This record gives sequence, structure tokens and C-alpha cells, in this order.
Amino acid sequence: MIYKRGKVYWYDFRVKKVRYRGSTSLENKRKAQEFHDDLQARKKREANGLETTITSDYEVYDTVEKYLKYSKLHLRGSTVKIKTYTWDILKRIIPDKPLQAIGTKDVEAVRDHGLANNLKNSTINLRVNELRAFTKWATLKKYMSANPLATLDKLPVPEPVDKLINDADFQRLLNAVPNTLKEIIWVDWQTGMRLANVVKLRYDQIDFEAGGIEFTPDEMKKGKSVFIDLEPELIEWFQKRRAAHPDHVHVWPSRYWAKGTGQDRPLQPNGISSQFRYYARELGIDATFHSIRHTFATRWIKNGVSLYMVGKFLSHKCSQSTQRYLHVEDLESQKEAKQRAMQNMAPQPPKRLQVVR
Repeated sequence: MIYKRGKVYWYDFRVKKVRYRGSTSLENKRKAQEFHDDLQARKKREANGLETTITSDYEVYDTVEKYLKYSKLHLRGSTVKIKTYTWDILKRIIPDKPLQAIGTKDVEAVRDHGLANNLKNSTINLRVNELRAFTKWATLKKYMSANPLATLDKLPVPEPVDKLINDADFQRLLNAVPNTLKEIIWVDWQTGMRLANVVKLRYDQIDFEAGGIEFTPDEMKKGKSVFIDLEPELIEWFQKRRAAHPDHVHVWPSRYWAKGTGQDRPLQPNGISSQFRYYARELGIDATFHSIRHTFATRWIKNGVSLYMVGKFLSHKCSQSTQRYLHVEDLESQKEAKQRAMQNMAPQPPKRLQVVR
């Protein structure tokens, strides 16, 4: 049988005392019933040891629609938006055909289309990865007998060049940018937050008693809760700003919000990033807004903070993600690093060492 939960229909049936229940990801009752009947028939064939894959019943585009509906239920909205945009492009490259006919020729078509349009290898790899994610999902859902794109070589991509900002350039930026951008840069310089987190910061995320900012898993890129400790001066600055703007929900609301509703809108990260790049380019500074986060991590490492602790501040899941942010060698010479390490060593070696024979 099928039944409705929210906007979509769910299936529930038994085959040889084994219960199967889940979402069809479909809002249309007729299509959900067809999905239920097809799945039940395939489970019966599977229970009897017969062939379970039907290669002629599924077309590429119809399966893509099911794939995107499934993504809407299980993935965040921004990810679904990217997948939908990517498939709008892939549909122009890959013709509609039986699902089982997808193969490496389609991957070559995607790559050739990207190279013909002078796209970067990283962008082409993202489109190929989306095609492979689709075939993997279709295989898991028993729409395909095997994933033909399970093993693919990626196009070579140069290592990203991570840029840092020194103290002099940072001061030049603060003196040149508008006041709102200056505040955002200053807060991020002391916290190392991601661009979206600092731009969309709300007052209810700031715990003034605990002295920090708390993010829920839904608000973080890696999907885990994070607490960022703040300096007393920064806490005091947030308190004064909130007292000056008691009707604001966001610390930096957009100018285009209806003040009568009591609900403001935050600034957009893309706009802040573009504005930062404009002023950096005008000042001759080779940096992006993300350079602030890189510089934050590098300076903490230079001052003796462990890689693990820096990773916690940056809300990373593994140390490998933190390592690419470390550029201690760019901020000090080997001689300076050795002197700093020797000063921090304990206990200090005696002035004269005696050799014990």
C-alpha cells in the first residue's frame, strides 16, 4: 500500500515476511502507486532468485527527476540547487536514452563540451562527479545492474594557491573599505569564521554569558555544532551594537528589508566577497576574503597552538582539512622558527653539558 506523509507518498509492503517501507519521493499518487508496484514486483523476483534489474523500463531523464526529488528530501537546499543547475546543463549534452546505455562515452561528451567552452578542469570534474553520483544512486536503487562510472580518472587540477594577508596590508584594507565591510573584516580577523557564517551572523547565535558564538549543525558546512570563544573586547562590542540596534535580528542586516515586519534579511556573502576583492585589487593586495581565514589559522600555529585545536576553531572534521591552511613558512624564516621553538622548550638545557663515560 501507499500512504501520504507530508507532501510525498510512502510505500509499505511485505515479501516473504520481510517488510519494506520507505519514501517514493513522489507527490503524484498515480506515479507513487506505479513506483510501489514496480518495487514490490522486483522484490518478489529478488526473493525468488530471479533477475531483478529491468533495463528497458527506465529512461535517463525520468530517472533524473526521481533523483532530484530524492535529493530534495535528503539534502540541503543549496546542494539541490547546484544539482538542478548541473543537470540543466547535462541534459543539453547527454541525449535521453535507456538508463542502462549510460557509459564512458557520455563522460567524454561532458568533458569535450567543457573544453570547447574553455571551462576549467575543476568545473568539468564537478559535472562528471554529478553524473557519477547519479549512476551510483541509480545502482543502489536497483534501476541499473551496475555502475558503469564507478572508476573514473579526474582531469588534472593545479593545487590551489592559498594567499595570506600581512599586518600592513590588513591595516590598509581597514582604512579604505566602508564601515560595514570594515566591521565584518575585523570580526573575521579575530574569529576565523567562514564568510557565510560571519556575514549572516544573528544576535541569537551570540551567547553573551558564555562569551562566544554558537552554531547548530544545520548552520555549519560540515554539519556539526561549533562554539567559537570570543575575546571580552569583542563581546562588549557586540553588546553595544545590539543596544544601538535593538530591532535588528542580524548583526549586519541588508538595507533592503521591510522595517515594519520586524524580520530583517542578512547581507549576501557573494556581495561581500565581491566588494572585498574590489578594494583589495584597488590597493594592489593579492587576496580574497577567504585569505583572512587562512591567515587566522597560520598565525595560531605560529604562536604554538596545536593543529588539533586550530581545527576545532575552524570547525574541521579531520586534520587534513586544517593542514592546507597552514603557512607558517610564509610568515617567518627557518631561523626565526628555530629560535621560537628553542625558547619554548622546557626544561632549558644547562650551560655546560658533561659527557658521561
